[in-house]
Amino acid sequence: MALIAVLVLVACDAAGPELQVGYYAASTINGQTGSVLIAASLTCDTRLWRTSMSLAADGSFTLNSLRIDDCTRGGGGSTMTSVGLSGTWQREADRITFTIPGAVPFPATFDAGHISTTIPASAATFPADLQIEFTWYQVPPP
Repeated sequence: MALIAVLVLVACDAAGPELQVGYYAASTINGQTGSVLIAASLTCDTRLWRTSMSLAADGSFTLNSLRIDDCTRGGGGSTMTSVGLSGTWQREADRITFTIPGAVPFPATFDAGHISTTIPASAATFPADLQIEFTWYQVPPP
């Protein structure tokens, strides 16, 4: 019984769980996988695809995604644009705060290679709030 208590104390110290720096891929956005609709109008849909994030040990991060604007139902075309956001992150126990210039800082929680956050909509981020679950990868996702 004493050995179990020692193992629990070692695995979860006062600083919280271990945060792995490196690459994370979005496993879900707003509870969906794959290409996710984030905005729509009478003539166009906007989707995100292949969203990933990189956390660096120096406290910086980048978030990348492919944005697909499909306006074919309104007589227009489709475009795919690479979206890149960057900023800083700061850890406090089992929470992270992400800061992107021009946007409201947003909190995240993490455990065992997963990060969960909601990125608030803003001109500096996305046209709608996005609830994203990230999973850690040892190498950058393809």
